Amino acid sequence: MIVAALLVALLGPARAPQDDASRIASFLERLDRGSPEEVAEALTELGDLAPEAALRALSEGDLPADDLRLRRARAWLVEQAGDERCIPGALRLLEDPDAEVRAHAARLLAEPELRDASADERARALERVALDDSEADLRRLAVTGLGRIGRPQAIAALARLVDRATPPERGLAARALSLQPGAREVVVERVRTAFSSGQPAADDALLQLLAAYGTALAELPGGGESVADRVPFVLGRRHPDPRLVLEAGRALERFVQRLRVLGDIDRADRMYARLVGEGLDDGELRAQRAILALEEGVDPQVALDVARELVARSPARIDDLETRKRHAAGRLLEAAALLALDRPGGGGSPGNEGNAQQGAEQALDGAESALLGLVQQRLDLRSKTLAVDHAGALESLALVHLYRALALLAAGNGPDDPRVLEHARTAHERSLDAQLALLRGLESPQTAGLDNLLLHPLGPVALLFQNPRNEHLPRARALVLEQALCRALATVAPQEVPGFEPLATVEPRLTTPLKDPQRKALLQQIQTESYVAQRKDIERRIDRLEPDDPNRLAWQRALRALEQDRLRNASDPQSLLRWREPSSAGLVVSGHLREEGEFQASRLLAERVKRHLDERNYETAVFQTGWTMEEFKARTDLRIGNAWMDEEQPQRAEQVLQEGLDRLEVLERDLEDNGVGPAGLQLVQRLQSDALVSLAVNANVKLRDPDRAVEYFERAYALRQDDFTRILLACYRARVGRDDEARELMAQTPILPGNYYNLACTYALMGEPDLALDFLQRDFEEIRSSPGALERQQEWARGDPDLASLRGLPRFEALTAP
Repeated sequence: MIVAALLVALLGPARAPQDDASRIASFLERLDRGSPEEVAEALTELGDLAPEAALRALSEGDLPADDLRLRRARAWLVEQAGDERCIPGALRLLEDPDAEVRAHAARLLAEPELRDASADERARALERVALDDSEADLRRLAVTGLGRIGRPQAIAALARLVDRATPPERGLAARALSLQPGAREVVVERVRTAFSSGQPAADDALLQLLAAYGTALAELPGGGESVADRVPFVLGRRHPDPRLVLEAGRALERFVQRLRVLGDIDRADRMYARLVGEGLDDGELRAQRAILALEEGVDPQVALDVARELVARSPARIDDLETRKRHAAGRLLEAAALLALDRPGGGGSPGNEGNAQQGAEQALDGAESALLGLVQQRLDLRSKTLAVDHAGALESLALVHLYRALALLAAGNGPDDPRVLEHARTAHERSLDAQLALLRGLESPQTAGLDNLLLHPLGPVALLFQNPRNEHLPRARALVLEQALCRALATVAPQEVPGFEPLATVEPRLTTPLKDPQRKALLQQIQTESYVAQRKDIERRIDRLEPDDPNRLAWQRALRALEQDRLRNASDPQSLLRWREPSSAGLVVSGHLREEGEFQASRLLAERVKRHLDERNYETAVFQTGWTMEEFKARTDLRIGNAWMDEEQPQRAEQVLQEGLDRLEVLERDLEDNGVGPAGLQLVQRLQSDALVSLAVNANVKLRDPDRAVEYFERAYALRQDDFTRILLACYRARVGRDDEARELMAQTPILPGNYYNLACTYALMGEPDLALDFLQRDFEEIRSSPGALERQQEWARGDPDLASLRGLPRFEALTAP
């Protein structure tokens, strides 16, 4: 009786067939005669009888040729019903003379929810429309519809359209094909074939396929190992069409980036090594190979060897801009490799550490000499393009001093060592030099900060502090060095490194930029030039407007406000600091601490960052990383909230995560009100998705509230669909027993290291313990490569409800044992 009552409550009382028939007839009458608003309301009332109504509409024989409104209305109903039983009728409607009727039918046939139902007939029908329909809009709709189907039959149809269709449908088909996860082999084969006989024509179809080539090639087992795989990269970079040159370069970058995500660093390294000597920029290839080895590789010795080869083939004595830049980069990479090997003395084997700093110092001496030669050429006086190179050389000089400070720290000196602080101060001064040079050269407002150094592609965070695979520099030691370096920088530029307290009892020239004559003079020049650049920028905007344009008055008010701001700050020395951005180093280090299981330390550092952001007078609106202050604070909230989750304080975690989410939602509305389009909102929406995923995990694992977790995750997935969220969606589908959908999602998504843990959860929920344990073991062995990270993940797995079915199994207990 209870079961029967529940069924009645869920499904409602049974309806008599004649009642359904009369409701359908009444609805069709309103459909044929009513207004669109009335019809939409009636369709809502009809509910689950909509497919039956559509079938009834299709079963009444051919629709009258002379009643266009009726034909359109009933075709619309077929699309709205979205039922697989309507497919035969929709195929007939594709023959209708009216384009709107055909469009309704095409949209139904392209509905992804139909899955495998009549997939071959649907794909063939849409392919015919894409080739033969007289309406261009309908041809485009058919092509994009095939992309939405996503089944093998649709992929085959898109491949045929790439061969047979004419522009622009051919390019659209290539784009739709390139977006299909199941089309990797097709995309790779098409691009390889195009380049097999030399330089192909650079049409839209090839450009679209080449844009997907690198990622597709990386996802194929063994992709990139053959000569034929490398030919598109080489010939593409030599192509006379600059569009294809650009896409070929991006394709190689995407190939390597995808392999990084896949964890296949050796294959990426082999690609760089094999491309050397095949006609590309060998210097750039060597530099990228060294960077890869430092950022992701197991053995920094590879980076050291490649960096020294780069230096040898780019001699500093050659007075050429690119050669000098390359020589300096090679020297910086050499110094970084020695530090990554934890051999600041530079010896080829352990045991030479007593010769402190000699090897790294020699490399840094070489970099500094080459860079000073560039700076002395005053490239900034020649053109805006060369002004960027001049500023880059000054920034690299700052990096030299940052690495000198780091070498001293690696040799056992503390952050309070006068030599460490002197190098940190000089790095800050050179950073100010670079900002001023760029400001003068480009004649536009340029804020900057120490992230330009710390997060530089050749900087220490990327090359030394983020690689857990490097056994020569264990994460625990890397964390100590990272925090010591940040502490030194916070001492010489307190305003710029929130989260780190400056060292006490140090001479004012080092600790206070405004008491340092050289740095104060640079800050004054930066402020003066910034006001000039802002004034010119506003005046250019006013000049482009018509005299009666209402926006002209607003910009004139902005100009007056700028002048008032300049006068107000003329006598306030503290205002000089407003042109420098706060560094995100505190959040970066907090993240590294969390990865190592140092949850409380991670939270306390993030809380200090937040306190400093609130206490200090940051007026800069936009930072180098693209963050606004609100974004920065929201990221801080997310870091604190995640740390509270780790510390078994789920209520506090939810509160802080929700504060960060609220902040981001307000920011999104503000950006929309200011006319920012969808592309500009992506960063904020991705952060919103991150916050919602964290809230979902906290609700599921810590609060044991799966319903709330589902609500949070569905909102996150609406904002972001990628490999990570698709596997998370599979996990949520498995959690509610929808195993078929979970398997389909997993089949469409490459197996990535970052998804091993969630794959383990999904298979555990589906009752496949062996696969679940395989992925859990891979996560522990391949991802959690430091003791702290492994211990953190083991503890999480022991309490994860998704893995409950594994508890008690000997293999699970052995894997997760402390």
